[in-house]
Amino acid sequence: MELSGAVSRAMEGGVDLDILPLREDRDELGELARNNQKLLRAVSNYSQYLQTLAGKLSHELKTPLAITRSSLDNLASQELSSESRRFLERAQEGVNRQAAIVRAMSEASRLEAAIGVAEWETIDLSGLLRRCAEGYRAVHPGRKLLIHIPEGQASARCAPDLLAQALDKLVDNAMSLTGEADEVSLILRAGEGCFELCVRNTGSSLPRELQERLFDSLVSMREKRGTDPHLGLGLYIVRLVAEAHNGRVSAHELPGNGGVEFRITLPV
Repeated sequence: MELSGAVSRAMEGGVDLDILPLREDRDELGELARNNQKLLRAVSNYSQYLQTLAGKLSHELKTPLAITRSSLDNLASQELSSESRRFLERAQEGVNRQAAIVRAMSEASRLEAAIGVAEWETIDLSGLLRRCAEGYRAVHPGRKLLIHIPEGQASARCAPDLLAQALDKLVDNAMSLTGEADEVSLILRAGEGCFELCVRNTGSSLPRELQERLFDSLVSMREKRGTDPHLGLGLYIVRLVAEAHNGRVSAHELPGNGGVEFRITLPV
Protein backbone atom coordinates (compact mmCIF):
# COMPACT_ATOMS: atom_id res chain seq x y z
CA MET A 1 0.00 0.00 0.00
CA GLU A 2 2.88 2.36 0.80
CA LEU A 3 4.45 1.79 -2.62
CA SER A 4 1.10 2.14 -4.41
CA GLY A 5 0.39 5.45 -2.67
CA ALA A 6 3.86 6.79 -3.44
CA VAL A 7 3.52 5.86 -7.13
CA SER A 8 0.13 7.56 -7.31
CA ARG A 9 1.55 10.74 -5.75
CA ALA A 10 4.56 10.62 -8.06
CA MET A 11 2.24 10.49 -11.08
CA GLU A 12 0.69 13.72 -9.81
CA GLY A 13 4.12 15.28 -9.29
CA GLY A 14 4.03 15.10 -5.52
CA VAL A 15 6.92 12.74 -4.72
CA ASP A 16 10.63 12.71 -5.50
CA LEU A 17 11.28 9.55 -7.52
CA ASP A 18 14.56 8.99 -5.67
CA ILE A 19 12.74 8.36 -2.39
CA LEU A 20 10.20 5.78 -3.52
CA PRO A 21 9.83 3.18 -0.73
CA LEU A 22 11.18 -0.39 -1.01
CA ARG A 23 13.70 0.49 -3.74
CA GLU A 24 16.57 -1.03 -1.77
CA ASP A 25 14.76 -4.28 -1.01
CA ARG A 26 16.03 -7.39 -2.80
CA ASP A 27 12.72 -9.16 -3.12
CA GLU A 28 9.98 -8.90 -5.73
CA LEU A 29 8.53 -5.75 -4.16
CA GLY A 30 11.93 -4.10 -4.38
CA GLU A 31 12.21 -5.02 -8.04
CA LEU A 32 8.69 -3.66 -8.64
CA ALA A 33 9.63 -0.39 -6.92
CA ARG A 34 12.76 -0.01 -9.06
CA ASN A 35 10.84 -0.75 -12.26
CA ASN A 36 8.17 1.79 -11.28
CA GLN A 37 10.90 4.35 -10.69
CA LYS A 38 12.37 3.76 -14.16
CA LEU A 39 8.95 3.95 -15.79
CA LEU A 40 7.92 7.12 -13.98
CA ARG A 41 11.23 8.81 -14.80
CA ALA A 42 10.83 7.90 -18.49
CA VAL A 43 7.27 9.29 -18.49
CA SER A 44 8.45 12.48 -16.75
CA ASN A 45 11.26 13.00 -19.27
CA TYR A 46 8.87 12.43 -22.16
CA SER A 47 6.35 14.90 -20.71
CA GLN A 48 9.07 17.55 -20.38
CA TYR A 49 10.11 16.89 -23.96
CA LEU A 50 6.53 17.39 -25.19
CA GLN A 51 6.20 20.61 -23.20
CA THR A 52 9.25 22.12 -24.93
CA LEU A 53 8.61 20.59 -28.35
CA ALA A 54 6.28 23.34 -29.58
CA GLY A 55 8.84 26.07 -28.93
CA LYS A 56 11.65 24.11 -30.57
CA LEU A 57 9.61 23.27 -33.66
CA SER A 58 8.31 26.81 -34.12
CA HIS A 59 11.87 28.15 -34.01
CA GLU A 60 13.21 25.59 -36.50
CA LEU A 61 10.31 25.94 -38.97
CA LYS A 62 10.25 29.72 -39.34
CA THR A 63 13.16 29.99 -41.79
CA PRO A 64 12.18 27.18 -44.20
CA LEU A 65 8.59 28.46 -44.16
CA ALA A 66 9.76 31.95 -45.07
CA ILE A 67 11.86 30.55 -47.94
CA THR A 68 8.92 28.49 -49.25
CA ARG A 69 6.49 31.42 -49.02
CA SER A 70 8.91 33.74 -50.82
CA SER A 71 9.47 31.22 -53.60
CA LEU A 72 5.71 30.72 -54.06
CA ASP A 73 5.14 34.49 -54.15
CA ASN A 74 7.80 34.85 -56.85
CA LEU A 75 6.23 32.00 -58.80
CA ALA A 76 2.80 33.65 -58.52
CA SER A 77 4.14 36.70 -60.36
CA GLN A 78 4.97 34.59 -63.41
CA GLU A 79 2.67 33.66 -66.27
CA LEU A 80 1.21 30.26 -65.47
CA SER A 81 -1.33 27.96 -67.02
CA SER A 82 -4.66 27.56 -65.26
CA GLU A 83 -3.66 24.10 -64.02
CA SER A 84 -0.30 25.34 -62.72
CA ARG A 85 -2.07 28.27 -61.06
CA ARG A 86 -4.40 25.83 -59.30
CA PHE A 87 -1.47 23.83 -57.94
CA LEU A 88 0.22 27.05 -56.84
CA GLU A 89 -2.87 28.13 -54.91
CA ARG A 90 -3.03 24.77 -53.16
CA ALA A 91 0.64 25.08 -52.20
CA GLN A 92 0.06 28.60 -50.85
CA GLU A 93 -2.90 27.37 -48.85
CA GLY A 94 -0.73 24.63 -47.34
CA VAL A 95 1.99 27.12 -46.43
CA ASN A 96 -0.59 29.40 -44.79
CA ARG A 97 -1.82 26.50 -42.65
CA GLN A 98 1.73 25.62 -41.67
CA ALA A 99 2.37 29.26 -40.74
CA ALA A 100 -0.74 29.20 -38.54
CA ILE A 101 0.61 26.11 -36.79
CA VAL A 102 3.96 27.83 -36.17
CA ARG A 103 2.17 30.90 -34.77
CA ALA A 104 0.19 28.71 -32.38
CA MET A 105 3.33 26.95 -31.15
CA SER A 106 5.13 30.29 -30.76
CA GLU A 107 2.21 31.60 -28.71
CA ALA A 108 2.56 28.75 -26.21
CA SER A 109 6.30 29.32 -26.01
CA ARG A 110 5.90 33.06 -25.48
CA LEU A 111 3.34 32.54 -22.74
CA GLU A 112 5.70 30.25 -20.84
CA ALA A 113 8.28 33.05 -20.90
CA ALA A 114 5.67 35.73 -20.10
CA ILE A 115 4.49 33.98 -16.95
CA GLY A 116 7.77 34.76 -15.22
CA VAL A 117 7.47 38.51 -15.88
CA ALA A 118 3.70 38.90 -15.61
CA GLU A 119 2.38 41.90 -13.68
CA TRP A 120 0.42 40.92 -10.57
CA GLU A 121 -2.21 43.09 -8.94
CA THR A 122 -5.33 42.89 -6.84
CA ILE A 123 -8.41 43.15 -9.05
CA ASP A 124 -12.12 42.47 -9.01
CA LEU A 125 -12.62 39.15 -10.81
CA SER A 126 -16.24 40.06 -11.50
CA GLY A 127 -15.08 43.06 -13.49
CA LEU A 128 -12.58 40.93 -15.40
CA LEU A 129 -15.31 38.49 -16.45
CA ARG A 130 -17.64 41.33 -17.52
CA ARG A 131 -14.95 42.87 -19.73
CA CYS A 132 -14.05 39.52 -21.25
CA ALA A 133 -17.72 38.74 -21.95
CA GLU A 134 -18.14 42.02 -23.81
CA GLY A 135 -15.21 41.13 -26.03
CA TYR A 136 -16.47 37.60 -26.70
CA ARG A 137 -19.90 38.89 -27.71
CA ALA A 138 -18.25 41.20 -30.23
CA VAL A 139 -16.12 38.38 -31.64
CA HIS A 140 -18.98 35.85 -31.72
CA PRO A 141 -22.10 37.81 -32.74
CA GLY A 142 -25.26 35.77 -32.68
CA ARG A 143 -23.95 33.23 -30.16
CA LYS A 144 -25.62 32.78 -26.77
CA LEU A 145 -23.05 33.95 -24.23
CA LEU A 146 -24.24 34.19 -20.62
CA ILE A 147 -22.43 35.45 -17.54
CA HIS A 148 -23.08 34.51 -13.90
CA ILE A 149 -21.20 36.39 -11.19
CA PRO A 150 -21.84 36.89 -7.45
CA GLU A 151 -23.04 40.20 -6.06
CA GLY A 152 -20.37 42.54 -4.79
CA GLN A 153 -16.65 42.44 -5.46
CA ALA A 154 -14.52 39.32 -5.72
CA SER A 155 -11.05 40.67 -5.02
CA ALA A 156 -8.04 38.49 -5.75
CA ARG A 157 -4.35 39.03 -6.39
CA CYS A 158 -3.57 37.66 -9.82
CA ALA A 159 -2.03 38.32 -13.23
CA PRO A 160 -5.15 39.61 -15.04
CA ASP A 161 -3.63 39.42 -18.53
CA LEU A 162 -2.78 35.75 -18.02
CA LEU A 163 -6.26 34.95 -16.68
CA ALA A 164 -7.83 36.73 -19.65
CA GLN A 165 -5.72 34.61 -22.02
CA ALA A 166 -6.83 31.43 -20.24
CA LEU A 167 -10.48 32.46 -20.51
CA ASP A 168 -9.93 33.28 -24.19
CA LYS A 169 -8.73 29.72 -24.79
CA LEU A 170 -11.63 28.14 -22.91
CA VAL A 171 -14.27 30.25 -24.65
CA ASP A 172 -12.70 29.63 -28.06
CA ASN A 173 -12.72 25.92 -27.26
CA ALA A 174 -16.38 26.05 -26.23
CA MET A 175 -17.44 28.06 -29.28
CA SER A 176 -15.62 25.84 -31.75
CA LEU A 177 -17.08 22.62 -30.34
CA THR A 178 -20.70 23.77 -30.26
CA GLY A 179 -23.33 25.12 -32.62
CA GLU A 180 -25.40 28.28 -32.97
CA ALA A 181 -28.19 26.91 -30.77
CA ASP A 182 -25.88 26.04 -27.84
CA GLU A 183 -25.14 28.23 -24.84
CA VAL A 184 -21.72 29.23 -23.51
CA SER A 185 -21.57 30.59 -19.96
CA LEU A 186 -18.91 32.46 -17.99
CA ILE A 187 -19.29 31.72 -14.28
CA LEU A 188 -17.53 33.06 -11.19
CA ARG A 189 -18.04 31.18 -7.92
CA ALA A 190 -16.63 31.87 -4.48
CA GLY A 191 -15.57 28.60 -2.86
CA GLU A 192 -13.96 27.82 0.48
CA GLY A 193 -10.62 29.66 0.35
CA CYS A 194 -10.76 29.96 -3.43
CA PHE A 195 -12.45 31.44 -6.46
CA GLU A 196 -13.61 29.35 -9.40
CA LEU A 197 -13.61 30.73 -12.93
CA CYS A 198 -15.73 28.45 -15.10
CA VAL A 199 -16.59 28.22 -18.78
CA ARG A 200 -19.61 26.00 -19.37
CA ASN A 201 -21.22 25.00 -22.64
CA THR A 202 -24.07 22.84 -23.83
CA GLY A 203 -23.84 20.60 -26.87
CA SER A 204 -20.53 18.79 -26.35
CA SER A 205 -18.93 16.07 -24.23
CA LEU A 206 -15.44 15.09 -23.11
CA PRO A 207 -13.56 12.40 -25.06
CA ARG A 208 -13.24 9.61 -22.52
CA GLU A 209 -9.94 8.37 -23.91
CA LEU A 210 -8.34 11.80 -23.30
CA GLN A 211 -9.82 12.82 -19.96
CA GLU A 212 -6.57 12.16 -18.07
CA ARG A 213 -4.50 14.09 -20.64
CA LEU A 214 -6.72 16.99 -21.70
CA PHE A 215 -4.37 19.64 -20.33
CA ASP A 216 -1.13 18.13 -21.64
CA SER A 217 0.81 19.73 -24.46
CA LEU A 218 -0.12 18.69 -28.03
CA VAL A 219 -3.30 16.86 -26.98
CA SER A 220 -6.47 18.05 -28.73
CA MET A 221 -10.06 17.17 -27.87
CA ARG A 222 -11.35 18.56 -31.16
CA GLU A 223 -12.28 16.56 -34.17
CA LYS A 224 -10.90 17.98 -37.40
CA ARG A 225 -13.20 20.81 -38.47
CA GLY A 226 -12.65 23.18 -41.37
CA THR A 227 -9.15 24.21 -42.35
CA ASP A 228 -7.94 25.68 -39.06
CA PRO A 229 -5.23 23.60 -37.37
CA HIS A 230 -5.88 22.45 -33.80
CA LEU A 231 -2.68 21.48 -32.00
CA GLY A 232 -3.98 20.87 -28.51
CA LEU A 233 -2.03 23.82 -27.07
CA GLY A 234 -5.00 25.88 -25.86
CA LEU A 235 -5.86 23.76 -22.82
CA TYR A 236 -2.16 23.33 -22.05
CA ILE A 237 -1.87 27.14 -21.89
CA VAL A 238 -4.85 27.21 -19.50
CA ARG A 239 -3.03 24.72 -17.27
CA LEU A 240 0.13 26.86 -17.29
CA VAL A 241 -1.86 29.92 -16.23
CA ALA A 242 -3.64 28.04 -13.42
CA GLU A 243 -0.36 26.62 -12.11
CA ALA A 244 1.25 30.08 -12.22
CA HIS A 245 -1.47 31.16 -9.75
CA ASN A 246 -0.85 28.09 -7.55
CA GLY A 247 -4.23 26.88 -8.73
CA ARG A 248 -5.49 24.03 -10.85
CA VAL A 249 -7.70 23.41 -13.84
CA SER A 250 -10.24 20.63 -14.29
CA ALA A 251 -13.00 19.55 -16.66
CA HIS A 252 -16.13 17.50 -16.13
CA GLU A 253 -19.35 16.67 -17.91
CA LEU A 254 -22.59 18.11 -16.62
CA PRO A 255 -25.35 15.70 -15.53
CA GLY A 256 -28.01 14.62 -17.98
CA ASN A 257 -25.85 15.26 -21.05
CA GLY A 258 -26.00 18.92 -20.14
CA GLY A 259 -22.63 19.75 -21.64
CA VAL A 260 -19.16 20.41 -20.27
CA GLU A 261 -17.66 22.73 -17.66
CA PHE A 262 -14.00 23.74 -17.50
CA ARG A 263 -12.96 25.17 -14.16
CA ILE A 264 -9.95 27.23 -13.05
CA THR A 265 -9.61 27.13 -9.26
CA LEU A 266 -7.61 30.01 -7.77
CA PRO A 267 -6.63 30.05 -4.08
CA VAL A 268 -7.54 33.29 -2.29
